[in-house]
Amino acid sequence: MDWRTLKGDLIHFEPLSEKIIPDLHAYASDPEVSKYIGWPLMETLDDSKAYFQKLMENEKNQTHEYASIVYQGRHIGTIMLFNFSRQAKNVEIGYVLSRKYWGMGIVSEATKLLVDYLLEYTDMHKICARVVSSNFASAKVLEKYGFKSEGYLVDQYYIDGQYYDAIYYGYIR
Repeated sequence: MDWRTLKGDLIHFEPLSEKIIPDLHAYASDPEVSKYIGWPLMETLDDSKAYFQKLMENEKNQTHEYASIVYQGRHIGTIMLFNFSRQAKNVEIGYVLSRKYWGMGIVSEATKLLVDYLLEYTDMHKICARVVSSNFASAKVLEKYGFKSEGYLVDQYYIDGQYYDAIYYGYIR
């Protein structure tokens, strides 16, 4: 089973495709979204196209796996697996969502779908996540699903000329 085809009550995942670029640009060019994800702000559609190509290169190199978060037929975010440690059986998850859809339970459902998949269909021992320390909503989602704060990473992100701390979370099987 490919996790990039999981379905929930509100959303489903799809493998990334070029058709998402306009929607990706809509949230990747939003400064409120950018300050929480650690990606550079996408100023132009060409910036977003180039970033999309970088995501595809990451998948090709098997350093990351991505899925589109789809709500009512529209790409509204991205969820990912990265920082794989096959030997230690660890993986990191991340997600980004268009601000228009914040507070609707979508990230909660996406996180649950992915974590449940990892626990049922893989032998991962630990699932990790990092959030910008001021991203209280994201931290709350992780804590809701049993992730424990393992510490702060000082000045972990450099976004638009400013450093941000990160909270490092872990979930051990």
